[in-house]
Amino acid sequence: MRNTYVVECPLSSSPDPNAVARLWHAWLAKSRNGPKLPKALLEAPAVDLASTEVGTEQQLEQIRVDEQGLTQFALRWEHPDARSAGVRWRVELAYISAHDDQSARFSCKLAVGRSIASIAPTRRATTRPKIVVDMLKAFPGVEVEPIAPLPLVLRATDAARFAAFLTAEDRKRPIVLVTCRNVDDRPAVDPSFISDILAGLAFVYVTDGRWPSLALRDHLPRHLICRDGAVRLYWPGFATNGDGYGHPFWIPGDLRRLDSEKDGGLPQLLLESIVEAANYTSGTHVADWQRFESSRRRVQIAESRAAGDFEKLAESYAADNVALREQKEDLEEALRTAGDDLRQARNDTKYWRGEYEAVMSGTRSTQDEQEAEIGSVADALDRAIQKWPTKLILALNSASDKDTPFAAPGEVYASVRFLATTFHDSKSGTKSCSDLDRELREQTGWTYEANQSVTTMGKHRGEYECTWDGRRHTLKAHMGTGTSKDPRHTIRIAFAWDEKRQVVVVGFVGQHQSSDRT
Repeated sequence: MRNTYVVECPLSSSPDPNAVARLWHAWLAKSRNGPKLPKALLEAPAVDLASTEVGTEQQLEQIRVDEQGLTQFALRWEHPDARSAGVRWRVELAYISAHDDQSARFSCKLAVGRSIASIAPTRRATTRPKIVVDMLKAFPGVEVEPIAPLPLVLRATDAARFAAFLTAEDRKRPIVLVTCRNVDDRPAVDPSFISDILAGLAFVYVTDGRWPSLALRDHLPRHLICRDGAVRLYWPGFATNGDGYGHPFWIPGDLRRLDSEKDGGLPQLLLESIVEAANYTSGTHVADWQRFESSRRRVQIAESRAAGDFEKLAESYAADNVALREQKEDLEEALRTAGDDLRQARNDTKYWRGEYEAVMSGTRSTQDEQEAEIGSVADALDRAIQKWPTKLILALNSASDKDTPFAAPGEVYASVRFLATTFHDSKSGTKSCSDLDRELREQTGWTYEANQSVTTMGKHRGEYECTWDGRRHTLKAHMGTGTSKDPRHTIRIAFAWDEKRQVVVVGFVGQHQSSDRT
């Protein structure tokens, strides 16, 4: 299964495991199609429970291990997806407390996967389980600053302390700063909703009017502050001697655009970005189902060996092997998506760095701003055709999908611009280019292939041809990015050079053209 949400929080107190278990069970009972809990859990909620069927295709399992001064309690609930057959969800809640110093930590992981063999993607929109907010309301968290589902208020008198927290080398969580507009001393976005959706993942601050942003100018370079209704995300590792492009910000105009273009607007964008980063650090969690499961097996093996019960010892070793195999499968699935995630992150970083440098240098034009607001693949193609009507022709074949949901339409526009400029100049003899693939990579991060397999094009002729100007064009060349089966991260554009008309004919746009491999 692939994690879609991961969070771990240190708690300010060490609550009784039974109180934690009751809260978790109450959340399960209120969930849509929630499980029917075994009656035994009413008397002793935080106990070890073997995998038990608690509803249609639903399993519930609990771990309780007390050893070496630690109490480890975890719950796992697996259930089918409400919309898609063969898709399953898994929730893992874990709680650990130390007996000596009363420290405690809580974690929540949400994962999705398939229960039947299929190559179809199982991606779902990132969501924050309500139990995270329930836990932090009942048992508040703390890590230098309070970890709560409510925004922290930043006042002008806090500027020095806040700047020190921003630049602290040991800061592990992102900071989201919501500032107020100068005109009315009010934020341009609801900070309460942002702090609720990011509960446990990030510290969310809202300025007390316009003055805290002004006060920060005494402690941070001006290009690193946030003001006048803007929102900024400060990742761990923030430093005052940096250029700041890695810590993105959104002005009120960006917030309005996101509200109209993206479900959930900026809060959802922040959640997706921060969860994606958290997924890669989840292996360091102290409160973790797999760690607790390993502790339980270690205790069982030691007890069986001490009692000379070799039959039970063999069962414990067999269970250990099964668990390790499941962990290996989960890691392999994570690796399959990591490559595309990394590619997307690199392209995003390159894009935002260019945007930041353009703004800081004052070289961005009104036309650049309009191009940055491209909302879809279809929009990117239409704008490019309108801008270069004598160099680009759109003649998509029936296998194309102009509405493919690729998540970076700005990259599509930049790549089609490459066809109208660099590629066109090279083919027409206006300006030579010795390595079109390298040039495209430098401009957009995409790759270029001049030829495709003759065998493949013959087998799937309809996808590798298009018709324009009364003639059939073979789409031997293509460009694109991504290798997954998720159309948000993978796209191909195939095209042909019309020597007679001296134009680039774009004949295919979509996730993949068919081949023996795809």
